[in-house]
Amino acid sequence: MNRNDLDRRSRRNPRGIVLRWAWLAGLVATTWAGVAQAQVGSGGTVGTVGGGNLSSSDFFIGVQKVEGVNLSDVDKARFLNHASCQCKRDVWIKTILASPTSAANAQLLPGTDTVTVDVGFECDQTLFRPSCLQLGSLSLSQFRLTGLTVHTTVDVLAKSYGATVTTVGTVTGSGGDTGSGGNAGSGGTTGTEATTATDPCAVGDAFSQTVYIFVERSPGMYDGSGQLAVVIDGTPPPAPSPVTVTGANEALIVDWTSVNNNNSVPDLQGYQVFCSRADRYQVFKDGTFSTSVDSCPSTDAIFPTTNSDAGTAPVAMFPTDMDPLALINGNTHYVCSDFLSTSTSSHRVQILQNNIQYGIAVASVDTHGNASLAFPSPAYTAPVPTLDFYHQYRNADPQGQATGGCSVGGDGPGGRGLLSLAGIAMMFGALGKRRPGRRS
Repeated sequence: MNRNDLDRRSRRNPRGIVLRWAWLAGLVATTWAGVAQAQVGSGGTVGTVGGGNLSSSDFFIGVQKVEGVNLSDVDKARFLNHASCQCKRDVWIKTILASPTSAANAQLLPGTDTVTVDVGFECDQTLFRPSCLQLGSLSLSQFRLTGLTVHTTVDVLAKSYGATVTTVGTVTGSGGDTGSGGNAGSGGTTGTEATTATDPCAVGDAFSQTVYIFVERSPGMYDGSGQLAVVIDGTPPPAPSPVTVTGANEALIVDWTSVNNNNSVPDLQGYQVFCSRADRYQVFKDGTFSTSVDSCPSTDAIFPTTNSDAGTAPVAMFPTDMDPLALINGNTHYVCSDFLSTSTSSHRVQILQNNIQYGIAVASVDTHGNASLAFPSPAYTAPVPTLDFYHQYRNADPQGQATGGCSVGGDGPGGRGLLSLAGIAMMFGALGKRRPGRRS
């Protein structure tokens, strides 16, 4: 039977006509559904060429203090603090496919897709994407093999990009023009001017930066996206003021006020005591005490030569000695106690030299390493000798003359007290020489 016979039978058979039209309708519906599925995808619109979609769960985004080593959530929170921002410390963002399933999904996409890493607020919105900061990009074919690692500094992460928050000021409009042959125009109206913060590392509330990864066939045509919120905490706890210092024998007793009454500072980690001999000399060698303080040198910083392979900014270093601003800046070479618990409000700094002035500071420290220092008044205190029994015995006139409650008494070197002591000693010596007799 040829096709012409089939057409004639179909025209004579109404049921055949219905089946034929149903087959054509099904073919059109299947084709349209395939095109529609390729146009709508997670994270945006993808191209009409066949392929799959990558969602946020298909990506791993890590933060690294040292390139190649991803930080845990605890270490990340401690690293992204005020000192890291102020010192412009290097940071790396590592993005890779999260699992074998994710890698299989990525194989369904064209290798010519572009993978980019951006930071900012609402960068996944078309309106704000141009204002976001792009940190790096490469082809999807290369990303499948190596992932994408981008380098920046913490102060860059702390800035606002994308849909930035602005503060509003006022600008007065100019006066109106004079009309031709008529009355003078009215004065201008007051307008507004938008400004953004100029110091991203200023002490303030925690700042949340969003890191985005996009997979695009062309700008705005997404095959997938993911994101990670990175918090930079620049707010230290309150300072433990007031601080009082009392001189003791070869020691200073330091007292301060707790800042965590009723758990009012939930991220308080503890306290640290700093000290200096006079106004600039280190007291204890590095490594004598543990510390959780993370501070950045400022006016007294030493900046060694920048390593262009490691980062974009020089690394600030504290002087190890002869630092007149050590206590003000929280120079960790001048730590004079182990890290103390939140319940501690007093500490004895020992092994000091009597009659020498020492400077003291006490820092409250949060879980991010941010510290606030408090200082006593007066700023310097000296340890003082204590007049105990031993001191009085050694310094009596004549030397060795007892003057306290344990004194035996006497009139001098040849006095009755010394003779009595000598007699007692001789008696016990004689008794010690006697041997017990043998039993018969």
